[in-house]
Amino acid sequence: MKKLSSLLLFALALVLVAGAAQAEVKNVIVFISDGWGQASIDACAYWNGERQAYEMDPQWTGFGMTNYMICEGGEYPPYGGDGFVGIWGYEPADAWADWYYMQNYATDSAAAATAMSTGQKSYKGSIGMGQGDGPGMREPLYHIFERAEEMGKSTGTVTSVQVSHATPAAFIAHNESRNNYAEIFAEQLGSDMEVLMGCGHPNYDVNGQWDAGDPEVPGDWKYVGGYGMWNEMVAGTSGWTFIDEKADFMGLADGSWVADRVVGIAQAASTLQHDRGGDSQPYAGTYNTDLPPYHDPQNTNVPTLACMTAGALKVLEQNSDGFALMVEGGAIDWAGHARLLGRSIEEQDDFNAAVAQAMQWVQENSNWEETLIIVTGDHETGFLWGPDVNDADPGTWFQPVQDNGPGMMPGFYFYSEPSPGGSAGHTNQAIPFYAKGAGSEMFADYVRGSDPVVGDYIDNVDVALLIFDLLQGSVGTEPIEEIVETSVPQAVALHNNYPNPFNPMTNIQFELPGEHNVRLQVVDLSGRLVKVLANETFGAGNHSLLWDGTNSAGQRCASGAYFYQIITETDIAMGKMTLVK
Repeated sequence: MKKLSSLLLFALALVLVAGAAQAEVKNVIVFISDGWGQASIDACAYWNGERQAYEMDPQWTGFGMTNYMICEGGEYPPYGGDGFVGIWGYEPADAWADWYYMQNYATDSAAAATAMSTGQKSYKGSIGMGQGDGPGMREPLYHIFERAEEMGKSTGTVTSVQVSHATPAAFIAHNESRNNYAEIFAEQLGSDMEVLMGCGHPNYDVNGQWDAGDPEVPGDWKYVGGYGMWNEMVAGTSGWTFIDEKADFMGLADGSWVADRVVGIAQAASTLQHDRGGDSQPYAGTYNTDLPPYHDPQNTNVPTLACMTAGALKVLEQNSDGFALMVEGGAIDWAGHARLLGRSIEEQDDFNAAVAQAMQWVQENSNWEETLIIVTGDHETGFLWGPDVNDADPGTWFQPVQDNGPGMMPGFYFYSEPSPGGSAGHTNQAIPFYAKGAGSEMFADYVRGSDPVVGDYIDNVDVALLIFDLLQGSVGTEPIEEIVETSVPQAVALHNNYPNPFNPMTNIQFELPGEHNVRLQVVDLSGRLVKVLANETFGAGNHSLLWDGTNSAGQRCASGAYFYQIITETDIAMGKMTLVK
C-alpha cells in the first residue's frame, strides 16, 4: 500500500488477493471514545492507578491520528469562524509553537465519524454526506457498513448517548444535518443493520425516572423516529426485537436469549450516566470542578456500555460470515464540554470496560488472525492540560495532567475557549489511535507524517480506507490459500463493476493467468481519459480496484456513463458503468 497524501479526500484501495500478503478480516470492531485526548486518557489512568492493554501491550499498534474537516466558511469557533474555506489540516510544528493553534479549525463529531466511516473528508454536521459539485451541494457517501452488508456480514452500533446521535448515525445514515434525529433514526431502523443500541428513551428523564413523553410534542420522540415509529418498534412490528429494560440487556449479554435483530433503547433520556443529577451535574456552572468520579449515585436502571457491547456481540456472532460493529463512548465529549473531569473519568472507565469485553470475546469466540479491533476517538474536547498555564508564557504551555496517585483527582484544567452556549469546544489536536488483530500492522502504510510530541500519525479517513481494503480482501471463513490454489484464472478477464449504478465509488475486478503489465483506466463516452487507476505489474490471480468517481486532478466527475478499460500486453477489454448523484 502506497503512502497517502495528507490532503487526499479518498484513496485508491489496491487489493492483491493472490499477490502481496493480504490480511483476511472476518470481524471488525471500532471503538470511538468521543472527545478523548491523551490528557483524558492519562487522567483516567492516574485515578485508577493502571494503564489499559491498548496503551501498554506491544501487540497493539499505536499512532497519533489527525481529524480535521472541510471548512465551508460559515462555521463558528472553534470549528472555523473567520470565513476560511477548505481544509485547514494539521501542521505539527505550528501545533506546538502556538498555544492557540490547536484550539481552532476543529472537526465536529459528525464530520469526524463520517470520515472514519467513508474514507472521505466532510463538512460540519454531515452524516454520511460529502460535498457535491457546487456550493451547498451534497451527495451521499459509501459506508464501510454498507460494504460489509453487501459481503453478507452483519453490522451494528452501540452508544452511551442517544442512538441517533452524530457518531452512530454517521456509520450508516445519510443526512445533511446531524440535528435531523428523527430522519436519521428512521434510516437506521430501515437499514440492514442487526444491532442498534443506545439512549434517547422518550419515557424516561436523565436520571432514569419515568417521565412519559407527550404524543403531541414531536421533540419528545425525535431520537427514536417519532411517536408512530416508536410505537411500531415497541409493538414488534418494525422487524426488530425491541428491549429497554436492564434485565433484558443483561440477559442478551450472558446468552440467556438472543434474536436476529435487536434495537435496545436504555431507559434514559440522553446518556447512560453522564447527565444524571447531583452536585457535579453537568452544565450547572461548576466548570473545572475537582469533584471526583462516582461522587453522585449512578442510574441503576440502565446497562453499562460493556453490557450492551456483550449483547451486541451475541447477536452479531451468529453470522458465520462475520460482522462490523461500532461502539461509542459518547459522553466523554459531553464531560469535556462541561469541563467535568470526574464525569470524564467515569465515562472513560465504562468505555475501557467495553473494550475489555470485546477483547475477551475475541479470546473466547474468535482469534486475532480474523478479528480487528480499533480503539480511538473522533477529536479532543476541552483542551485538557495541567493547571496554571499562562498563555503569555510559553514555558507553561502543554504541561501534562498531574498524577496525584490512585483515587485522587489529577491536577488539571480545561483551557478551550467557550463555544456558543458557554461550553468548552473541540480542538484540532492529533489524538491517540490503537489497533490490534487482522490487518492492524497495515496502518503503518498510511502514516502521513511525524509529530514532535505525538510521533507518527495517520488521518481519520485512513480508518475507513484500510477497512475497505480489508473487507475487499476478505473471503469469509475460507483461508485465502485455498482460494488461490483452486482459482488461478485461465485468461485475462474483466468483470462487471459493482455496484452499478454507483455513488460514490465502485469496485472493478479483473483476473490474470500470469504476471502482466496492466493499465486500468477510466474514460468518458467520447474516449477522453478521466483517470488511470493502475499502471503497473500484477501477478496471477484475482485483483480488485476501487474508483471513487474523481478524475486525475481529484475533482468529482459529473453524473453519467463512463467506460473502464484494461490493457495488457495481450488483451484489451472494456466495461460500462454509471455514476449517479
